[in-house]
Amino acid sequence: VTELEMLGLEGGLWTMLPSLLTAVSRGILAADRAPLERLVASHLEESAPVANLATRVLEVHLQLLATPTWATIPAHELVGDPRRWDVSNPVDVALFEAARAVAQGDPAEARRQLALLDTPLLDATPSVLMVSRLPVAALVALGLGDPAAAASLLRLNMDAAGLDLCLLPAIHLGPAESWLALMAEVAGDPSAAALHEAAATRLHELGACVLELA
Repeated sequence: VTELEMLGLEGGLWTMLPSLLTAVSRGILAADRAPLERLVASHLEESAPVANLATRVLEVHLQLLATPTWATIPAHELVGDPRRWDVSNPVDVALFEAARAVAQGDPAEARRQLALLDTPLLDATPSVLMVSRLPVAALVALGLGDPAAAASLLRLNMDAAGLDLCLLPAIHLGPAESWLALMAEVAGDPSAAALHEAAATRLHELGACVLELA
């Protein structure tokens, strides 16, 4: 299944979409909203129907543009309820429920949901939200402020270091190291500094001004 098929867009936009979305993804990393505005104004508003998934992707882009630091976005708001994306994957749902529990001041429920995650997040059953799993988990760890929970997430997902979290051409959530570094900070793990440094290097290569470079 290609990104175009998942977005469910047809017609003339089909052939133009890869370059348009690539420009949008680059713009998001550069905190530049112009490519997204051009896409919406010149193409999506004239194209019907636009699939639910395309609408959700645009919502994420707008959220990322509004908050270039990204790490300050509440976990439950980054991609929202996976069921709004027509996704019922247990991993994505558990992450959202943990995020919502943090937002509602229920740390016990957040820990209960995190305890369901016993597989590296990127190795679990695939879904269109899999690139958001590490960011959401990191934001949950940050909001929860529990060193033990953060350390568990870090150990489980450390092998993701070196990866870009992207579903190209539709979305790029930066290097995995940015999000692993947040977990390491909460856990009090000495790897945090090296992870931030690696993330900053990769973001510089991408021409980004978000996360470490915001």
